[in-house]
Amino acid sequence: MITKETRQLILDKCPDYDKISNYVYLENDPFSKELIDQYQDYVFTVDITAKKALAKLELVNKAMKKYITDYNFARAVKKELSEKFTNKGFIHSETLMDSIIKFIELYEEEALKNISNTKWI
Repeated sequence: MITKETRQLILDKCPDYDKISNYVYLENDPFSKELIDQYQDYVFTVDITAKKALAKLELVNKAMKKYITDYNFARAVKKELSEKFTNKGFIHSETLMDSIIKFIELYEEEALKNISNTKWI
């Protein structure tokens, strides 16, 4: 059983938990449903006594928020991760969350490379 204080600490590290949990995805989108379900499971299994786990939780929250707010990111995640996980069936939420953290880091690096300079008159 999770205590009220523990729950509040976790939700402080995941300020977008409600937005992510209540995200309305398309009916024919099993990947989004499974990803959000896995996120919900993961959030409340984190060891709150470990600073590294709390830092990872914040990164997961950031990645999931980007997933629900940025169409291009969501499309890229689906393309990249659905091939890995749906063929094998979804695996443990920890592994999936590690994958989405790695993916957002690569995605942001690539986005920075593609910034073009413009000249203003």
